[in-house]
Amino acid sequence: MAFSVNTNTGAFVALQNLSTTNRSLAEVQNRVNTGLRVSSAKDDSSSYSIAQGLRGDVAGLSAVQTSLNRAKSSLDVAVQAGESISDLLNRAREIAVAASDSGLDTSSRTALNNDFKSIISQVDSVVSQAEFNGTNLIKASPDSISAITAVKQNSTVDRISLSGVDLTTGGSKATTVKAAGAITVAASTSLADLVGAGGVDGAAIATELDGLANVTLNDDGTLTAVTGATSGAAAGGVTFTTGSTTLSITVGGKQFDATLPANGAASTTYSSLKLSDFKSTTGTTVTTTGGGFSRTIKSLDLTKQVDRASAAAVVDNFKANVNATLATFGSTSRQIDIQQQFATKLTDSINSGIGNLVDADLAKESARLQALQVKQQLGLQALSIANQAPQSVVSLFR
Repeated sequence: MAFSVNTNTGAFVALQNLSTTNRSLAEVQNRVNTGLRVSSAKDDSSSYSIAQGLRGDVAGLSAVQTSLNRAKSSLDVAVQAGESISDLLNRAREIAVAASDSGLDTSSRTALNNDFKSIISQVDSVVSQAEFNGTNLIKASPDSISAITAVKQNSTVDRISLSGVDLTTGGSKATTVKAAGAITVAASTSLADLVGAGGVDGAAIATELDGLANVTLNDDGTLTAVTGATSGAAAGGVTFTTGSTTLSITVGGKQFDATLPANGAASTTYSSLKLSDFKSTTGTTVTTTGGGFSRTIKSLDLTKQVDRASAAAVVDNFKANVNATLATFGSTSRQIDIQQQFATKLTDSINSGIGNLVDADLAKESARLQALQVKQQLGLQALSIANQAPQSVVSLFR
């Protein structure tokens, strides 16, 4: 080997080896600091790319879990409210049955009616408070939920959707419709007969109506106004509206369509005629189509005999609807629970996969760190020795 003060090959080699050791040492220190074998694309481009895609999937699952948690909370509130309503309706039915006792006096029935009204009011209070994050699934015009369950590669979204149900005491679920058959109006037909055919206990309210109301058409199709009509509630209980060849009959607020026989036509000179305008006479028979009466639980008045007769049935109908709603809500809540569990397990599995791709083996890195630290010290020593080589040239000139 030639001696030269311009070129120190040994120092160059020692420096290169030391630089390599330092780079390896920096790499190991970064892995120890981050816990990652692949922390950037320059470490391992393919593994980094795959890991980033999987991290995106985990982020999507996090959004899914947030959506599911929000929907679950809204459902839990609605279910708790529905269970409270069901309990209140049990008490309401107890009162409705108690009020039907014929041995009660007026003051007792009034007290029971007040209790009944209080419970019904409490039902509406529960409904109004059954809200989570602005979502109320059981109010009038109820909200709905649409929880995200998956976001697919083509950006399509799977959902669990549920429409709310109106559980207010004036809503459709609290309404009982009682079917009625056809009504025939002939000479000597009483208001009690009409109301009875309409689906309400006519005998029960006939006493309240205070009298009979006979309604007929004359054989020429006209209606003759006379005196001697029934009084008070009876006069307001049934309304006949004429026009063309049809007749509309309103009984207790429920309208029935009536068709006149071929040999008779309603007078077009009348728009609305009440029972108080007519007398009993013979004439054309009118038959109505079938209909029915509806009653909401909120409208019940247990001081009235007709309401007492139907109160328990109305409460039972509302409670059945509440329980059916609870079954639907409970089933959806369980479905969300299952989806939450799956999302959690899937997230854990993906995170494990990411770890297998990019996590560092710290036991291995610890061993490498110690080896590289020793190697660094030796490299420094070798470079120091190599740097002293040119000094030997000086001794040649002494």
